[in-house]
Amino acid sequence: MAKHESKHARKPSAKLSSEKPKSSSSTPSFSQSNFSLLPFPSLSSLMGSLLPLKHIHRKVRLAILFSALVAILSVLTYRNLGTSNSFWICHISGGVLALRPICEPVIAQKEWRPPSEEVWRQFGTDKCTIERVSVRDLTSERFEQEFRFKKSVIVIFPNGAADWTNPEDWSKRGLTKSYSQWTIHSGESLEIVRKGGNAKHVSSFEEYVDNLLMEERSENDTSEPKHYACDRQFFWFSKLGSSLRLPVYFQINTTSDESIFFLGPSLSGVVFHKHSDTWNGVVYGYKRWFLYPNTRTPPGGVYHGYSLMNWVKHVYPNLPEEDKPMECIQAPGEILYLAEGTYHATLNLGDTVAVAIQRKKATVRPEELSYEATQLTNFLQTQENPHPKNTFNERLLEIYREWHELLPESSEAVLKLGAVLYDMQEYAESVLWYKKAIEMDQYFIMAYLHLGKALTELRQYTEAEKSFLKAIELSPELWDNYREYGEFLLKRGRNTDALPVYKKGTELMPDLIPFWFYYKLCQVHVGDLEGAEASQKMIEEIKAKDGI
Repeated sequence: MAKHESKHARKPSAKLSSEKPKSSSSTPSFSQSNFSLLPFPSLSSLMGSLLPLKHIHRKVRLAILFSALVAILSVLTYRNLGTSNSFWICHISGGVLALRPICEPVIAQKEWRPPSEEVWRQFGTDKCTIERVSVRDLTSERFEQEFRFKKSVIVIFPNGAADWTNPEDWSKRGLTKSYSQWTIHSGESLEIVRKGGNAKHVSSFEEYVDNLLMEERSENDTSEPKHYACDRQFFWFSKLGSSLRLPVYFQINTTSDESIFFLGPSLSGVVFHKHSDTWNGVVYGYKRWFLYPNTRTPPGGVYHGYSLMNWVKHVYPNLPEEDKPMECIQAPGEILYLAEGTYHATLNLGDTVAVAIQRKKATVRPEELSYEATQLTNFLQTQENPHPKNTFNERLLEIYREWHELLPESSEAVLKLGAVLYDMQEYAESVLWYKKAIEMDQYFIMAYLHLGKALTELRQYTEAEKSFLKAIELSPELWDNYREYGEFLLKRGRNTDALPVYKKGTELMPDLIPFWFYYKLCQVHVGDLEGAEASQKMIEEIKAKDGI
């Protein structure tokens, strides 16, 4: 980290400016097809919203028609501002009596790639059920009373990101010029969250931008990218913070806050998780948010049974309307406040550059319990002596019971009650909680896996196997399924059946040595000595690469 500190002097903050960014000859132009990706209101949708006018007083009707005309002209005019340093997205505020156009400038994508038409068609949306408020209308008093710890909100700035930072510093050119040799951490949506928001792949920033971010993909490829930069140190040690000019309620406290720098291509993101109070500002790109309140665990559950793209493709479309999340696309220059404990997942559309500031400690009671439980669980994983484990498990049981009392509809709390009872060898009681979690959420993969393990301990092998197979059916790309089912088969002496299970594990997680080890073991048992030798060679190569 000392390397980071010595490379750059910090600049003093500038005053908040309400001026539009000046045009630049170096700014790439936006073609008409670029603008077609953006959610402009169509002429037909505008005129369709005027149908109820015959029921309204004549003077009011004229005012509404005038507002609608202004909106249409605004859209037609700003669609052609292709060489400006910023362009404008015009929205029509909902309701017949509120057709006044609201326009915000959006900073042009400085060398970052916009979402392709195919990505926008498949994964974009005009649905927005998260409240949007102009920073001009959001006083500190209103924020604290209406939103803090209560509900999430997207804050809109008149001049986009230029109102709260220097966008040029976040451009591809600006970041590469200043930080090309700095280290950056990246990873996939599922593993980033499982590791507490810490991506595991390390590269130089230059290598990430030139190679990992720009990984060649066909336009129709909707698989998840393997490298989403999610780094908890990069922002703190960079000079990016010196240009921030934030409202009082978003001010950063370096003692009580931590930061995350995000940079990722289209279709990167993170799976559902929750934590303490946070705000997330997008400088470039678009970020689609999926939110659930802390009272309602997302379908699919946490700990996570689906990668981001698998959830978006296979769970989200099958949810009834009442089970779907609050959602919205956060545009460049907007800041989303995420109330503490809100479950959230994100999907990037186009190259997306963002920063999040998160409080280190929880404040509301359910999240305080969650944080304490995580600390205890992490500690328990380091202990071999059973006596401390028993003591801490008793405390965990108290935590999860209180959590369940506070949030009775939380399937996460129900699952974790079952898990701690399993660890205390109360297998029959744990089964009841696992089954309850599945009743609450039919997509809860981890509940099926835990249920299978508990039923195995009770020697109910047929039912246990059904539970493992159900998890695989629901999420066939989740490597945990093959680890747990493979272990179940090996313990039953079913080496031939376990062979293809572990083979699938090596395909999903080719760098995970245990999969290769047990795959080799099965190969030996079935007489495939040549295959076992090849598997051992893979193990040695992984060890050498990882320095083991």
